[in-house]
Amino acid sequence: ILERGCLGKTVCENPEDLVRRSIRSRTGEVGFAEATTFKDGAKALCDRLAEAFDQSGMWETCPVAATLFEGPDNDEFRAHAAHLYEGWIAEVHDHAERLGMDHDTAQAAAEHLFVLLQGSWMLARARRSSDVLRELPERL
Repeated sequence: ILERGCLGKTVCENPEDLVRRSIRSRTGEVGFAEATTFKDGAKALCDRLAEAFDQSGMWETCPVAATLFEGPDNDEFRAHAAHLYEGWIAEVHDHAERLGMDHDTAQAAAEHLFVLLQGSWMLARARRSSDVLRELPERL
């Protein structure tokens, strides 16, 4: 489905499929479900994303962000991407509450982690090192 071209060096024949497949695992399956602290869950998530980063080798940015910024200008497509982002934030929020945070603190922590993950992915690309993602939990 992917070929060299635009989209941060990648062209999708079907960008909607790329976005749908870009986040196969929910955050709960990635590490928060078994975590006993928010930081432990964040570490497990960051480790999993670092592994994905190492395996992808081709992404110039997060796959969902790449398709948003360089993909089709399609309201339905953007709405689906926003749904994916909000789904991650909501799931991290739910785990944060389960781990003892009040509602507002959990929401802030989930959004903060998401924003840091996006920036970390870009910095990891610039440095060509997944260590940026693995070290992120120490910065929380």
